[in-house]
Amino acid sequence: MASNFFEQQDAARKKTGYLVGLFALGVLGITLLIYGVMLVVIIGGQDSNAHASSGPDAAVYLGTFVVTFVGVLVVVGGCSLFKIVSLRSGGGESVAQMMGGTLLHPQTRDMDERKIMNVVEEMALASGTPVPPVYLMENESSINAFAAGYSPDNAVIGITRGAIEKLSRDELQGVVAHEFSHILNGDMRLNIRLMGVIFGIIAIAVIGRVLLRVGFYSSGGRKKDAKAAIAMALIGLALLIIGGVGVLMGRLIQAAVSRQREYLADASAVQFTRNPDTIGGALKRIGGVGSSLKDGHADEVGHMCIANAMSSWGFGPFATHPPLEERIKRIDPSWNGEFSDPNERIQRQQAQAKHRQPEKLDPIPLAGDAAALPGMPGGLPGAVIGGAIIADAAGGAAPSKESAVDQIGQVSPTHVSYMHELLDRIPQTMKDAAHDPESARAVIYTVLLDKDAQVRAKQIEFIAKHADPAVTALTRELAEQAGDLPKEARLPLIDMAVPALREMSGEVYERFKKKVDALIKADGRVDLFEWVLQRLLIRHLDLHFVHQPEPKVRYFNLRGLTSPCGTVLSALAHIGQREADDAKGAFDAGAGELGVGSINLQDRKSVKLKEVGKALDELMLASPREKQKLIRACAKTIAADGEVTRGEGELMRAVADSLAVPMPPLLPGQKLV
Repeated sequence: MASNFFEQQDAARKKTGYLVGLFALGVLGITLLIYGVMLVVIIGGQDSNAHASSGPDAAVYLGTFVVTFVGVLVVVGGCSLFKIVSLRSGGGESVAQMMGGTLLHPQTRDMDERKIMNVVEEMALASGTPVPPVYLMENESSINAFAAGYSPDNAVIGITRGAIEKLSRDELQGVVAHEFSHILNGDMRLNIRLMGVIFGIIAIAVIGRVLLRVGFYSSGGRKKDAKAAIAMALIGLALLIIGGVGVLMGRLIQAAVSRQREYLADASAVQFTRNPDTIGGALKRIGGVGSSLKDGHADEVGHMCIANAMSSWGFGPFATHPPLEERIKRIDPSWNGEFSDPNERIQRQQAQAKHRQPEKLDPIPLAGDAAALPGMPGGLPGAVIGGAIIADAAGGAAPSKESAVDQIGQVSPTHVSYMHELLDRIPQTMKDAAHDPESARAVIYTVLLDKDAQVRAKQIEFIAKHADPAVTALTRELAEQAGDLPKEARLPLIDMAVPALREMSGEVYERFKKKVDALIKADGRVDLFEWVLQRLLIRHLDLHFVHQPEPKVRYFNLRGLTSPCGTVLSALAHIGQREADDAKGAFDAGAGELGVGSINLQDRKSVKLKEVGKALDELMLASPREKQKLIRACAKTIAADGEVTRGEGELMRAVADSLAVPMPPLLPGQKLV
């Protein structure tokens, strides 16, 4: 259900509050321990003749506690904040690189690397999320994997060499589905903050170790200096011991926060693949091969991994994961308790039996292309772009029982199969180009070429004048194949190209953005698909090239967002309906879902796509529960006439993406809401 995704987002935010509470308890515990040491030092240093009877007064006790608390808070809090900010700015890439991961090139010829790249790409396109880069931990022979990042837009998948060599494709799909659950459920942000908390708490032990070492090596000098060095060493030893207690607290926090999320991710992997043998088989093989990582940072990222990454801290209350046996039993109650033989050779076929691979869908039925009516430059077109009727599509695959809105934040085998079928229909030359950093720009230019011969000639002339000769030549070549590209495959092709486009330099990206804008405006107007493409493409690339703070939730009620809500719903109503009365009915159907009172339908000519973009940017700041209402309102507006065209489906995807809501592709015959 749709509520699952939004509820999980809220649950992750509440977990952050829980984490803050645990962090506060950790700081308080460390403060009390250090305060006790300070009291021993103060009392022991008192002049026995001057204060033998009274001892230190209350002001000394209070002042010492305040100074100790502030000092611990500054050190621990400062280190935690520093770690979180550094990981947040670097995204998942910084975590993967810290673990020794190497970025896999999409065009790798290694069969095992190609296998994991294909599985990740299919899962991402089927779930409506950006395709995450894959980092390979080449020197790790065990089986493990993690998802890291602060949001789906900067997520990466990290995986060991042992995993891609020792797991079958089905088992890899189960592992990737598990990690995508963490991406979709908001666990990654929580995990980054947890890494920061752990780093801050163990900072006391690090400081103690440094003081102990400095004091030890400085104690052989003059007597006066030796006393100071010994005092420093003793303080360092005390801090090291107290820091050790802090490490224990940190491990307990790490375990308390992460365990239940692993059960949820396992269950989601079964749901995503509809086959318990995928994730269940992977866990059984992990039990036989092992999952511990040799990298020295394994203790920092252990809670992110699919299985225990640490050779120590792996059992009892300090374990970051539930026991493998319990996880497997939940998935496969009939399991006999035996792990897979680590020496068994893995059969590299994609399916062992019919039930292990969802059936492919029939090709998407096309109903011809309905031309867009002329619209004002920068304004809304007068009719829907595209004519593939998705609702009530005759001859297609059996419609999904769940509506598209109810499947937000989920992946189903049908979506994976649908996307696999769709990718098979994209010319291989285009797919190869989309995976190559130098050629991906040509793919974008090709998708933007106009049907009108004169406009197309003008666009190609512009490309030849401003782009590299090689890119221009490839664009001309791909343009000849553009007729074989299914229209419903255009957005997946763009998503496929995003990872390669992220490898551009910042300077090249700025020039690329200007070229895309010029190609879109070559005919003097911006149609719906062009706006959707530019919105999706530039948003995901800007998040990579333009480092801005993650937008924080500012609105917990849509009553403060009635104006942008009205703008978006008005746009959707006019795009889907030609007649004013029909547009009013569609608008009212959507507005009724918001529950915020009176919202007025704006006039068709007054609604500009640019204003719709600004409205979506503001609505991005709403809480997950409010976004849920907004998504349903948008879907109700689009589906008010009982059918959803390809253009409307693409627009719904752009709206959801703009709100950071991962929406799987709309399947043939599937209801929108």
